Amino acid sequence: MSDNRQLNQARTPLYETLTRYSQEKTAPFFVPGHKMGYGICEEFRSFMENSNLASVDLTLLDTVQEAAEEAQALAAEVFHADHTLFSVHGTSGAIQTMVMGVVNPGEKIIVPRNIHKSVIAGLIMSGADPVYMLPEYDAELGITKNITVNTVNHMLQFHPDAKAVLVTSPSYNGICADVKEIAELVHSRGIPLIVDEAHGSHLQFHSGLPDSAMDCGADISAQSTHKNLSSFTQSSMLHIKDGFVDFEKIKKIMSTFQTTSPSSLLMMSLDWARYQMNKNGFAELDRVLCISKDAIKKINDMGAFFCLDNEMLAGNREFVLDETKITIFNRLGMTGARLEKILVDDYNIQVDCSDFSNVVCFITIGDMEENVQRLISALWDISLKSGVPQKISGKMHMLPRIPVKKLTPREAFFSTVCFSNLKDCVGKICGESVMLYPPGIPMISPGEIITEDIVQYMVELKNQKMNLIGLECLDGECYIKVIRE
Repeated sequence: MSDNRQLNQARTPLYETLTRYSQEKTAPFFVPGHKMGYGICEEFRSFMENSNLASVDLTLLDTVQEAAEEAQALAAEVFHADHTLFSVHGTSGAIQTMVMGVVNPGEKIIVPRNIHKSVIAGLIMSGADPVYMLPEYDAELGITKNITVNTVNHMLQFHPDAKAVLVTSPSYNGICADVKEIAELVHSRGIPLIVDEAHGSHLQFHSGLPDSAMDCGADISAQSTHKNLSSFTQSSMLHIKDGFVDFEKIKKIMSTFQTTSPSSLLMMSLDWARYQMNKNGFAELDRVLCISKDAIKKINDMGAFFCLDNEMLAGNREFVLDETKITIFNRLGMTGARLEKILVDDYNIQVDCSDFSNVVCFITIGDMEENVQRLISALWDISLKSGVPQKISGKMHMLPRIPVKKLTPREAFFSTVCFSNLKDCVGKICGESVMLYPPGIPMISPGEIITEDIVQYMVELKNQKMNLIGLECLDGECYIKVIRE
């Protein structure tokens, strides 16, 4: 905040902004999954409407602790785990716990390149040495798909001393890997498979969705219950199977990361989310899938727009799409960021994310059919105003190659850094993750050598006014943190 900004202590800016936004009747295709309260189960919503929420904002009394343990046991049973831990530190905290729970300082862990930034944080805290594997990439569409079984096998052959493997499934676009085959392969080496399942907390509850990580044999999975189900933002679950991991160690690490004063409101919302899905999960998701599949078909019929679907993944039968994620491409010559701006400014529709090639919409149990129809109508209107569809080009979408790693993330994190102009940083060691956010996937991580193609990619993103985290821009110049030589 600028020093010369005038502050008004009579204001409550967060309250004012949030209440104003809640009254604007935006069509919300972003998280949390309860979509401004519409998806919360009837009993919990009734309680919130008729009670003082502050009355149950309690500290962790003995009786509350006992209730929390029972709630976690109930969740473990429903999500087919041996143990479940509630995270009020978000899925980021759960992912950091997973990483620290399976690797020690200096040990190797095999991870995909399209990891969330929370994995990098886990690597920094654990001191582990990451070995990166490339997921399949569609250059024409400009999206990363997922990791294949062959890729995991190849990495295990070249790094037999690896102590664990991590996969992200579903991907941000809803593309699921063959977790079952990967789990069997990883277990044959006597090491655990951990899964960033942030976008898959709903998979357990409908046969028309890809299988959940727990059902596929994963040893630990971290789920953002608030993203696809109805719990409050920042509330997540960590599911653990006995065998390849030490539950007591995981529990100890989780308690180290999390606050000693966890929010009873967040934990209560997790309990209600489990209750809701156990009671009506199939019916709720059946409705969601019908709405989402209908939307995908209608958008695909437009000509100017089309959606990612299972037909596009047919070239690799290992991949299965979660069709509650709608990734929308256009043939109108505009970037995803431009389409998002039009949807927000002209139609009061907010997507979850945009990049060079697409926008991503999340359809959850909180969505109403009329909002999805608003999205379809808006896209049709945009197509009528925008002229003749063009052939899409993936030229701008090409991701840079994995750079050489000079230091582990932890070594880089604790090194002395300085700012370098983006024009002069090629060949230097990066001191901080740089990522497009959302979804928060680093294009370069601490300890890696900055290359010309990475710099060019960053410049293209900035020129398209994308939200890049990790760069500092001032007076038209961009700077990046590098390790001081």
